Amino acid sequence: MSLTRSLQKQFTSRPYLFLGACLVLFIISFLTPNLGVLLWAGLVMIVIVASIVFTTFTDYRYALIILLAYGYFLFFIGNILNINVPVGVPFDLLLFTIFLAVLIKNNFSTSIPRLETNPYKTPLGIILLIWAGFDFLTIFNPLTYGLYLGVPPIRVTLTFVLGFYIFYQASTSYSFIKLFIIAFLALSILGGLYGLKQEFIGLADWEWKWLTSDPRRYSLFYQWGRIRKWSFFSDVSTFGILMSFSAISCFILMLGPFKRVYRITALVGGVVMSLAMSYSGTRTAVAMIPLGLAIYFMLNMTNRITIGIAIGTLVVFLAVMYGPFYGPTFTRIRSTFNSDDPSLDFRGYKRKKLQEYVMSHPLGGGLGTANETAGRLSSTYDPDNGYLRTALDKGFPGLLLQFLFFFTILFTAIEAYFSCKNQKIKFIYASFIGSFFAISVAQFFQDAIEQKPTYYIITAYLAFIVRLKDYDS
Repeated sequence: MSLTRSLQKQFTSRPYLFLGACLVLFIISFLTPNLGVLLWAGLVMIVIVASIVFTTFTDYRYALIILLAYGYFLFFIGNILNINVPVGVPFDLLLFTIFLAVLIKNNFSTSIPRLETNPYKTPLGIILLIWAGFDFLTIFNPLTYGLYLGVPPIRVTLTFVLGFYIFYQASTSYSFIKLFIIAFLALSILGGLYGLKQEFIGLADWEWKWLTSDPRRYSLFYQWGRIRKWSFFSDVSTFGILMSFSAISCFILMLGPFKRVYRITALVGGVVMSLAMSYSGTRTAVAMIPLGLAIYFMLNMTNRITIGIAIGTLVVFLAVMYGPFYGPTFTRIRSTFNSDDPSLDFRGYKRKKLQEYVMSHPLGGGLGTANETAGRLSSTYDPDNGYLRTALDKGFPGLLLQFLFFFTILFTAIEAYFSCKNQKIKFIYASFIGSFFAISVAQFFQDAIEQKPTYYIITAYLAFIVRLKDYDS
């Protein structure tokens, strides 16, 4: 039976459906002259939301891909529509909806393959729960400026906790892990291409309007005689760090035993993202790529091909640093490793002032208070250091827990890498080890991990490094 005849049968056998549809059409035709575009925009939004919710409860794995895409474009959507609403709230709502769908599926569905359903029995899951539990406790620190300040960081913590469980349950098939990695890298390549569009074609009118609407933002973006590019992300730092994180994954996966088309795509994507990263002007991101590749080379020191690639990478690095290439972009890249840079001196001064606060407040000032503390003790409301932010918020216990959490992530991934027999899975482990090691070092200079969509991607990989051993055959 055709779709048209099926709908006709539904309406003729149920008169109330026909009457209801007529009523809806009458209301729309009556309101359109008064509301116009606003009405249709609302209807389109209702259809989109309903479709996503339907997809979530039908197969939540596709909803995870939708959420990944939204994490990339949420700031772009808010800026281009020029709407003053918290675009991060739908991200959290959809994640919680997916969590509910997972619980329902696990309790009532018999079609889902069952491997191990409790990820929190693993060492990584245990330390994640301890880390998250301590975060909740630090909200109630008596020194806090206000409990509301703890809301943004606790949302990140909830994403790690809920996301780890969701991705663990979703990874009951190796095909989903591959799909997510391909989607993540494809979106990153798209972000890199848009950043290159901003550099070589120019900014759109609405982008100029957004950039110049805030003098402080413009002063941060316009440096060394040029505009730093941010693609469709929230700022240049998030863009640059995500490009480096993704480029490291591409360069390592390029060396794996995958199809030629995948390896060529990974090579081209890595080059595109590295180039786009350079135009972001984020010096921390510049240092990430050699760090990430270096840890991979260390894991494969006995491989001749790896040694040859390492030497070639070193030659390219030296050419960029000392070759006859000039311009604002090369100057800023070289300043990454220049200890005489004035901005680094200022950051060192600010770091010392904030470290004195940590020494006098060993339990921190409460979750989310780092910006207020930095603004009170220095001229900028940003510690410019992810680990220092943790110490300002949660004191020495919180900092030690964060180190233990990151150590457990790397230890779990490296142990799985050396015990893995399947070469494709081995390179997936290696790509995450290189990327995460680089971003964990970058955390010393930036809030590198706690930005969307970076921490969402890392959350997925936490589940993957635990799950992939089930497919090592």
